[in-house]
Amino acid sequence: MTRSSCCAALVSCLVAFGCAESTDERPLHGPETDPVVTCEADPRVQPFFEGLQLRGRHAFGFVLRTAAPAPPLVGTNSWELSISDPSGMAFGSGRLTVRASMPDHGHGATWTDTSPINEHGEVEVHELDLFMPGVWRVTLEVTEDDVVEPTDTATFTFCVEG
Repeated sequence: MTRSSCCAALVSCLVAFGCAESTDERPLHGPETDPVVTCEADPRVQPFFEGLQLRGRHAFGFVLRTAAPAPPLVGTNSWELSISDPSGMAFGSGRLTVRASMPDHGHGATWTDTSPINEHGEVEVHELDLFMPGVWRVTLEVTEDDVVEPTDTATFTFCVEG
C-alpha cells in the first residue's frame, strides 16, 4: 500500500467514525452541561417561605418576615426577622448573631453577622452570602444586652438550588 493510499484510508476512517471536526456547538462545561443541585427531597430541609416560624431551645420565637430573594439563591440574600420572648412579647433589648454552614460540605460561611434587635423585636440581616448551592444550616442566636452567652438559638435548614 502506498503512502497516499494509507493517508486516504486514514481520512476515510476518521470521517466514518466521527473523528473529524465536529459541527456540534454545545459547550463542554457551563450552565447547559453542569449538574443542577437540588435538595428539595432532603428530609433535613424545611420548606422556605415568608412567615416561617421556629421556636428556640428556650421558647423564644423566630419569624422570617421577609426574604429577598425567596426562596434563597446563590449569592447575597437579605432577611427581616421578628424575635419574641417566651411569653410572646417582642424581644427588643439585644442582638441577633447569624452563622451559616453547609453540613454536607463540613464548612461554614466566611462571615458572621451581628445586628441589633429594635424595640419592636425586629431585625434586618443583610449580606447573607450563600455562596454555593446545597443544604444550608443558618443558626440564629439571640443575646440579651450586656450578656455574653446567647439567650436562645434556633436553626433554619434549607436548600439553595443551583
